[in-house]
Amino acid sequence: MISAEENTRRPDETLRELLAGIVAVGIVGQIICLIFFSNHYFVQLSVCWWCGIVVSLFWAIHMYLGLGRALGLSEGDAISLIRTHAIIRYLVAAAGMIVVYFIVKNTDRSCALAYAIGIFSLKVGAYAQPMFHRLFVFLGLSLPYPKGEPLLEDSEDGTDEPANI
Repeated sequence: MISAEENTRRPDETLRELLAGIVAVGIVGQIICLIFFSNHYFVQLSVCWWCGIVVSLFWAIHMYLGLGRALGLSEGDAISLIRTHAIIRYLVAAAGMIVVYFIVKNTDRSCALAYAIGIFSLKVGAYAQPMFHRLFVFLGLSLPYPKGEPLLEDSEDGTDEPANI
């Protein structure tokens, strides 16, 4: 439970909510696989699906850590770091695809599609993050978003001033 004295959100709360969304997508996809596919095919499809989910979780954590490091760097160094981290993420995805290939080498190749869709769970988890935030606030696991300053708008003299709402 989070104490009432804390008045700022910890940055890792958003990551935790995103990861919860990705895992929830994984569970829903697993239930769909259980309903629609036979036993033998279900096992292979599930392994490929969860390989994609694991890669998606890795991508989310890796992006979070990489962006945190990049914010403290100069613009040129930050761009270089972000590019390097993107290449690392794609190499991890390619390595996962090789693992999936060896899993389904002698059977149906459509399990690779389950792997790719599992990776897209990152996107679905990102869209579901606000819902998980509300759930976590309701359960007392996160703080609500802080009340922000008024929106800023450009004034005629080029300085930003609070908008009159």
